[in-house]
Amino acid sequence: MHMNTTKRSKPVQAVMNEYVMWGGPIVTRAEAFADCKAKGFDDKAIDVLVFGRQAVAAPENPAAHVAFLRQIQAMEGFAMEQAA
Repeated sequence: MHMNTTKRSKPVQAVMNEYVMWGGPIVTRAEAFADCKAKGFDDKAIDVLVFGRQAVAAPENPAAHVAFLRQIQAMEGFAMEQAA
């Protein structure tokens, strides 16, 4: 018996495509989720940090917000290396 997961994955994808305030940048929940995973947060923290946020309107330039997040991530990586 083959189970159709397409119907279930569409609502999940819709939630992951929602935008949230993520510090300074506004990014999708998928970007926020990936950021948390990269930082080593556990599932409970991810539930609160990513899925506990209210969705907001998409920014005018989503790519610029993702680029801003990448700059923050790069600086955080540099700061972590300096602390070690």
